Amino acid sequence: MQYQIIKREDFIVHRWSGGTTSEIFLFPPSSCWEKKDFQIRISSADCRVDGAPYSDFIGFTRHILPLKGSMHMFHEGHHEVLLNPFDIDIFDGSWNTHHIGKAVDFNLLCSENWTGRLKPLLQNESIKIEKSGIIWLLCG
Repeated sequence: MQYQIIKREDFIVHRWSGGTTSEIFLFPPSSCWEKKDFQIRISSADCRVDGAPYSDFIGFTRHILPLKGSMHMFHEGHHEVLLNPFDIDIFDGSWNTHHIGKAVDFNLLCSENWTGRLKPLLQNESIKIEKSGIIWLLCG
C-alpha cells in the first residue's frame, strides 16, 4: 500500500451553498467529486451560512464532526442533533439536511461498498495500525 502526504496548500477547494469545502482525500484517485464516482471522500468544510442545504449524496453514508464551533443538524423527517466540537453525526447522504451554526467541520463520505468511522484521538492517545485494507487519516 502506498501512502501520500497531502499538504494543506494542495487541498482542492470547492464552493457550496454554505461556504467552502477543502477536499483532503478522494478514493480512487481517478474519481471525481462532481460525478460522485468515488468510494471514499474526506473533506473539511468552513460552514458560514445558516440553513444552507447539504449536497445530495445518495448511495453514501455521511459522517460529520465539528472541529471548531457548534452545528445544530436538521435531517428532515429523521432526527436533529446539536454537535459540539468532536461530536459525530452519521446520516444517509440522500437525506434533506441543513444546519444552523458557524463551524469548521471534518467530513467522511463512504459509498455503500465501504464502511467508515471517525474517532477523535486524545492528545496522548495512540492507535495500532495494521495492514488490513483500512485507511487511517491522522490529523494533528
